[in-house]
Amino acid sequence: MLPEPIKNLIDRLSQLPGMGQRSATRLAFHLLNQPAQKVLELAQAIKDLPEKTKVCQNCFNLTGEAGKCLICSNEKRQPNIICAVEDVLDIIPIERTRQFNGVYHILGGLISPAEGMTPDKLRVRELAERIKSNLLEQKIGYVEKIEIAGAGFINFFLSNNYYQDVLKEILEKKETYGRHGALFGRKVMIEYTDPNVMKPFHIGHLMSNAIGESISRLFEFSGAEVKRVNYYSDSGLALAKAVWGMMDIVNEMPQE
Repeated sequence: MLPEPIKNLIDRLSQLPGMGQRSATRLAFHLLNQPAQKVLELAQAIKDLPEKTKVCQNCFNLTGEAGKCLICSNEKRQPNIICAVEDVLDIIPIERTRQFNGVYHILGGLISPAEGMTPDKLRVRELAERIKSNLLEQKIGYVEKIEIAGAGFINFFLSNNYYQDVLKEILEKKETYGRHGALFGRKVMIEYTDPNVMKPFHIGHLMSNAIGESISRLFEFSGAEVKRVNYYSDSGLALAKAVWGMMDIVNEMPQE
C-alpha cells in the first residue's frame, strides 16, 4: 500500500529501542511533511554519526576527533583522579554537578557472570594500566616495581630497604608505632561480641571479639577516645518468657 521508500524508512525506524511499528509510521510521515532541507540535514547527521564519532584512546569516552576526548585533553582536569563508570551516559549526570574535576574511565559494562560479562570482557585491565601509569609518575621511593596481572590486578613490589626501614621504626617506637592524631578529639563507640545467654558460647563469638577489638585499637591509634560496648544478649520479652516458663515447670526440671 505504501511506496517502497516510506516502507523502508518505517522498517528502519521500528528497529530503534522503544519504537514500535505505529510510532515508526507516525515519525516517517512527520518527516515526509517536513521541508526537504531539514530531512536532508537529519540524514547527514545520521550519516556523520559512525563516520565522525571516535573513541578516546585514553578513557574510551566518545569524541569527535581521533586521540583524546575533551575531558582528557583539558589541562585543568586532574588526571590522577579517575572515576570508573559503566557507560558513556553515566558521565552526563556527574558533569552536570560541576563538582568532579578528575577524569573518567568507561568500563563498557558491569560484571555479571550470569550474562557472560566477566572482568576480561570489560576494560578493567586498561583501568589498571592507567592507575599504574599515574603511580609511576609519582615516583614512590619504596615501590620497586608495579605489574598488572590477569584481568586487572595491580601487584606492588616493595624494595628491601623499605622493609628494613619499617622494621627499624617498629623496634624504635615499639607499642607506639602507627599512632597518629587524625581522629584526635573524636569519641567513638564500638559494639561487638553479643553472645546469647540462652545459647552456648562458640568460636563465632571469638571471631567477633577479635574483629571488634582490632577495630577499636585502630581508632585508638588514630587518636580517638573509644568506648567498647559488649551487650550479653537481650534481657527483653523473650528472656522474660523463658524465665516465666522455667518458673512454671520448676518442679519438673532436673536437679542438676
